[in-house]
Amino acid sequence: TYTLAETFEEPITLEDGSYADADGIFTVDYRENSARYGDLDGDGGEDAVVVLEERAGGSNTNYYLAAQLNQNGEAADAGTVLVDGNIQIIDLAIEDGQAVLAVTTRGPGDANCCASYRTERTFALQDGVLADVGEPTAPVRVSAENLNGTSWTLAALADGQPALADPPITITFEDGSLAGSG
Repeated sequence: TYTLAETFEEPITLEDGSYADADGIFTVDYRENSARYGDLDGDGGEDAVVVLEERAGGSNTNYYLAAQLNQNGEAADAGTVLVDGNIQIIDLAIEDGQAVLAVTTRGPGDANCCASYRTERTFALQDGVLADVGEPTAPVRVSAENLNGTSWTLAALADGQPALADPPITITFEDGSLAGSG
């Protein structure tokens, strides 16, 4: 169960990783494999942060960072923070009681669809609720060098439809070359 105050008046509950309002216009999905664990509230327990993707019937996807605290073995909603729309999540980690999120974001000359700058944002609990706690790092233009040594698997198409799983569509960047299959 999550609180997305920007969109919904009441908390929403995801079932099998998804939520849709009664009209099917607003959907919220858990971003697969986004859960990261660590101590956010200083009690020594393992809390969690996850990425949620919200869509409202158009091509825009809003990304939220959500925190769940471990309270005696039960998950307790610690709120969500809107990160931005039409970004790409690069990495998420819990370090020293804070969630550190690396994303691509829009910068000078970027169209709304095509973020090409990398930045990091830091989130932490404030009065028990997740909050953005600092200025993002200075955006740096992403280059082909940043892709070196990475492998990607297509998960979804631009319209939010899942990609076919068999065979998986992949691409690998290595030393100025790329290879892939599908």
